[in-house]
Amino acid sequence: MRLSKIVTLIPICILTLSLLTGCEDVQIFQTKTDPYKQVPYKDTELVNDRYYVKNNTRFYATYIPVAGNAQSGTSVLNEGRVIATMADDKLIPTFYSDELAAFQSYSLGLNSVGLERFAVLGYSIGCFSGSITEDGYLYCNKEGLVQGSSLYSAIGETESDAIRIATIDGKPLSLEQINRKAGVITGLEQGKTYKVGYFLGTKYYEKNIAADCRMYQAYEMYSFGKDYLYDTPNGYMSFSMPQDMKSGYYNINGGGLYKYYDFTRGSKDEQTIDMNESYYKDEKSKIEAYSRQYSVSVPKRVKDLKVTVKLESIETTYADDTIQGIVFAPDGTQMNMDFSSKDKELTIAMAEGMAGDWTLNIIPKTLNVKEIKVDNDKLAEEATCEETVFTLPEDRENVEFIAEYTSYKANVEGCTVFGTVLAEDGKTYEMSLGSYTIDQDHTQYYIYYEIPFAKAGDYVVRIYHYPEETTIQAPTVKDKTETDTEIIIVEG
Repeated sequence: MRLSKIVTLIPICILTLSLLTGCEDVQIFQTKTDPYKQVPYKDTELVNDRYYVKNNTRFYATYIPVAGNAQSGTSVLNEGRVIATMADDKLIPTFYSDELAAFQSYSLGLNSVGLERFAVLGYSIGCFSGSITEDGYLYCNKEGLVQGSSLYSAIGETESDAIRIATIDGKPLSLEQINRKAGVITGLEQGKTYKVGYFLGTKYYEKNIAADCRMYQAYEMYSFGKDYLYDTPNGYMSFSMPQDMKSGYYNINGGGLYKYYDFTRGSKDEQTIDMNESYYKDEKSKIEAYSRQYSVSVPKRVKDLKVTVKLESIETTYADDTIQGIVFAPDGTQMNMDFSSKDKELTIAMAEGMAGDWTLNIIPKTLNVKEIKVDNDKLAEEATCEETVFTLPEDRENVEFIAEYTSYKANVEGCTVFGTVLAEDGKTYEMSLGSYTIDQDHTQYYIYYEIPFAKAGDYVVRIYHYPEETTIQAPTVKDKTETDTEIIIVEG
């Protein structure tokens, strides 16, 4: 009998000890009570076809987003893709520059890695992918609501699929408050409650809504080949972030999100790091990285310029909002083309087109272009071009290229006079027309272009006019701070 009592007590002791001292069991016990605590895994516990961040000997699963419209992977940059998090934001693992990502599979493994980077938009109420209506409201449907958010709870199980956010704290929404590509209200404080006015269909409501959602927006894409992947003897492939990658949030092959810091653990204050610093030096560089470029040369200024880019067959994997045409004018002005999925073409039209080289950026770069067509109402073939080359021997500030002209017409505004300046950096800038009063009977007309800072080099001034209408004086270049015109070097 005494023996049986001892035997009975042993399992109880073992059970008690395991609950108190077993490390693995303690972790499992904690995750049951806190679903938002990251779970460390050993290399023997990795699940096939999942991505992990390795920290020393432990692995943490990348976070697959639940809310938003970016749950699946993509190979094309689409800044309308949004991730929304609440308490689950704590499940995003941290990746430092001297660590690695791991992937295990029964297949042959990975041949490439695609990284979709997300910018942190901050906190907002629980709606995304909205669009701005003509009356200034933010329109979204039920699919654009974050389940579990304060906004979702306030609206409830509505039958209306026409949700319009009208006011916040009694003030109408402004365009500055809305990220138009993501369709998200920005600039709200984490956890703060706002009185939000909204319509469900035609019915108006005002309720207290908390800014309880952290919003992320896709804004950069990268692709890396086999050279960046390494087989390990531990049953998984590894991927290390390239040294020039910026700190930020990345989704790896659509398999989960991680927070990356471009330094080693503990070497910098993480609270001071800009997680949205762009990899590209400017917006133009970013556009060029994701597009295929085509150049269209316009020899002289034209009226009613229209450019049409006809596309070959378009893959069904491309959503309409991922197909873009972005145009850079000779002076660097950026314009967007209109896309017609029905006609499979991108178009842009303008009242006037300046002379020079226009760059068309077609996104994504894998699109095949069938034809590029340029139309205009009138090309001034018969206009005379007066060309002058100026050489600036050194950098100068506040430089102005100017030429006075005389009109033979009573109506000077009816004369055709226009010009361009080809700068040393290869960009073409359009000149402007001006005038000043000499006396009550005489007005002097001129054409000019001002440069706040001109680098040393050659500048080509081309002025177009009709000799029967106007006489153009020799162009000059001067400092705007000086009253007298200073001629540098004139050729031609």
